[in-house]
Amino acid sequence: MSITSEIQKIIDRRTGKGDYEGKGHITVIDQHKTFFQELEQILKDYQTFHSNVLHQIAEESGEYYVMSIEDPTFAERVRKASPDQAIAKVEACLKECERLERRFNRNSINISVIGRARQGKSRLLQSISGLKNEIIPAADGADCTGAKSVICNAKGPVRAEIEFYSERELVDQVQKYLDSIGINKIIGSISDIKNLKSTIESFDAKKLTSTEGSRFGHLKKYVLYYDEYCNFIGTTQRVNNESDIRSYVAQYDTNSHPTYKFLGVKEARIYTEFTYPDAGKIVLIDTIGLGDTSLGIREKMLDTLKNDSDAAILVRLPAATGDGIRIEDDELYDLICGQMGKAVLDKWLFFALNVCDVLNNLNAGHAMEKNLRDKALNFAFIQRVNCGDKSDVEEKLLIPILQYLSKNLIEVDNNLLINANMLFTQAYNEFFSLCDKMRSVINSTFKANNSMGEIFDDEYEKFLKLSLPPQLNQLNEKYRGKTEECKIIRNEIHKVLQTLIDFCPEKETILERLNSGGIDAHPDNVLNYYSDSMRASICDKFEEINSSTIVELQEGIKQEILKILYSKDGGKLGTIPLLSKEIFSDMI
Repeated sequence: MSITSEIQKIIDRRTGKGDYEGKGHITVIDQHKTFFQELEQILKDYQTFHSNVLHQIAEESGEYYVMSIEDPTFAERVRKASPDQAIAKVEACLKECERLERRFNRNSINISVIGRARQGKSRLLQSISGLKNEIIPAADGADCTGAKSVICNAKGPVRAEIEFYSERELVDQVQKYLDSIGINKIIGSISDIKNLKSTIESFDAKKLTSTEGSRFGHLKKYVLYYDEYCNFIGTTQRVNNESDIRSYVAQYDTNSHPTYKFLGVKEARIYTEFTYPDAGKIVLIDTIGLGDTSLGIREKMLDTLKNDSDAAILVRLPAATGDGIRIEDDELYDLICGQMGKAVLDKWLFFALNVCDVLNNLNAGHAMEKNLRDKALNFAFIQRVNCGDKSDVEEKLLIPILQYLSKNLIEVDNNLLINANMLFTQAYNEFFSLCDKMRSVINSTFKANNSMGEIFDDEYEKFLKLSLPPQLNQLNEKYRGKTEECKIIRNEIHKVLQTLIDFCPEKETILERLNSGGIDAHPDNVLNYYSDSMRASICDKFEEINSSTIVELQEGIKQEILKILYSKDGGKLGTIPLLSKEIFSDMI
């Protein structure tokens, strides 16, 4: 199956299309989201009621105050039955649902290119996408990328959609610069940015630290070049002339003159047909290099990784004079681990060492690769590649990455759903804990004013006790005491025994080794060598039976258990929005 087809299969599994019609990941997430939205409303209704009860007690008036007088422990038990923690847990679940909803609704596989500034990220993107330097700027000695660019593999002429910040987003961004350097000004609208000119001109920048000075320089750009971007704020511009795209995303034009339109750009989405024909529905995300002195670069990169990416390529340029793993390299890796978790980094994070003869850093690249491998970091793989060479990038990086992702993204998606389910379980536990606290204060008067008791379904528990044990007992009887041999396993073993002769080396091969000279050619050593080789090969064949046939039989039993637990007349897990049947199957 082609890489394009494999990628489409992953997308279909997410979106519930093709072979996964009606059972995609997005369907499961939508069920979660609906469930938690309803639960959030129930909790907020209760929160209003709970506040009213406490208010009456505090004001010493009303029926609940009377109840607190009659029962001195009542007020404290009501306070302990606060819904605040349960609401916080449910809101966290809704936030996670929205994140996964964005991921599973995408009709593409997104690969971010990350790293420090001036490492070769733009060269790499040029090599994969075929875009020219006039569109994706790459230069030595200056920070080129001004805005986040999303490059889509699409047929047709090169074109772009440029999304600018909303007025609120831009105002908040400029306010952060003001706050970070201690300028006591509050701006409320975009026009206020232009009016900062006198403040900027009179401000004593000499008292600033180096970092603050760099931020002051960025603030000046927003103020002094306001007219270059202000009319675009809140709009999306369609650019059909490819030579015009650079003016929106780069900090410099082709003549190295500074440009400022990028200050208002939130995201540039560029459409072009990639040079590799089997790339499929992949999207490349060009992030601003770390080390650029703009505010929030790290936060934006981490947000892109968490919310917009399926995989990432970390690009590093080893110095020609010799290089090692620097503090900033460790910090970047730790940042990624902290945001994304370390467990499955080796399924989606790739390390590209940018080396070539022209850069004179081949030896430095070898040394750095060894250092990285010695540290045993969780990368899918580490590859030395000339980021400016299309063929080298295609052969050593792009094709291996696409092949790797086509085999591993399903596991990454499943892991995300399992982690989400752990979060959901915490919310359920917090809710049920709240319900227990509620029971301690409910009496006939309290319950009459509180709908929380309606959430419990005693009939469900009764039904569960009646239906589930008999079905599990029936399955247990089916397999317990089963002593007859398994014909499937017997047949597989027979196949191996019939092929034992194939593991014996040819006579000529043995003679060649005996006549090769040296200690390895001693008859005892030759005998031991081929005996060990045959033993290992035979063991591998029997291990294949264990890892395929026996595991498959075990999976069959698991599916029978799953069917009972998931069915409406069994465990009824299918009626509770925890996990899809496919993901629940993976868990057991």
